[in-house]
Amino acid sequence: MIIINQNKNVMINFNNIVCIDIEKNSFDKYVIEAYYNSKDEDYVWLGEYSTIEKAREILEEIIEEYEEEGISGIGDCIVSNNRIFRMPRE
Repeated sequence: MIIINQNKNVMINFNNIVCIDIEKNSFDKYVIEAYYNSKDEDYVWLGEYSTIEKAREILEEIIEEYEEEGISGIGDCIVSNNRIFRMPRE
């Protein structure tokens, strides 16, 4: 699955992500960040939301989209159901 960040200027391959979390920033907003390494500085900003509830809702949408992704068979072919998740605005 591919995730497009909220500003639509970064594309992240979900297979390369180690962790996605929600952090409160210095402006009292909640940001969703994707870590692609175990080091704290190796992350990509995905989106920013006004409440923790909204950020959790978006995180749940990412999880649901990932769960729906898969591989299916059509005849003798195997088709990957590659999906794209675009981080929504507020």
